[in-house]
Amino acid sequence: MPHYLPRTIFETLLAQTVGIPGYIGRSSRRKLRRRFGKRSLSEFESILKKLSKDDIVLDLGANIGEITAQLASTGAKVHAYEPDPLTFSLLDERFREFNNVVTHNKAVGAKTGSARLRRMKGVADPNKWRAASEGASIRYTDQRMNLDDSVDVEILSFMNIVNSHEKRIKLIKMDIEGAEWDILDTIFSMPEPFNFEYLFVETHEMLELDKIPLVDEYRLRSSGFSHSYVDLYWP
Repeated sequence: MPHYLPRTIFETLLAQTVGIPGYIGRSSRRKLRRRFGKRSLSEFESILKKLSKDDIVLDLGANIGEITAQLASTGAKVHAYEPDPLTFSLLDERFREFNNVVTHNKAVGAKTGSARLRRMKGVADPNKWRAASEGASIRYTDQRMNLDDSVDVEILSFMNIVNSHEKRIKLIKMDIEGAEWDILDTIFSMPEPFNFEYLFVETHEMLELDKIPLVDEYRLRSSGFSHSYVDLYWP
């Protein structure tokens, strides 16, 4: 199950030091997170091999569609969500001729509504655009963000999206820059079964250190799910 355990002496040492306050603990957590992230990606790739045209999958926070392309290559029906209109235009153009890909210029959150999407500094620099575009967020307003470069976006409820499909969703990738927290709160407050089989989430606890105990709790609890596979180590 997706609550990964240390496999090597070095990983064991990292696991023993993540609780140390300050730099040492944060550094150990980042290093262990990177190792578990590789494991998460390997699990994701193994699931891709099992997908078929009969499956429905979601790419939440699709950006320009690198993961969307992997999902689409399996023949599965892909719904790709990207809130930034500028990035979405590239995503939409890329998959315009794909019969099995539906693109949505929408953000995904815990509740339906609207919000201000803020872009990262450097998004206007052609050499930095790609990395900066991946950090656009409806949640964060820290020094990484250009608060003058923002746009209003529509938010769709995660659960509404998931439950709008009569057929159980096979696989979801979620990378939505902080908006995952409220969604995870919703998921972990509900009983199984959920209308999805596999969920891979990138969590951003290193940007919100007070979320560390919560994500550790959710990672542990996810190992007890019997109907869904929830992996909170997406890299």
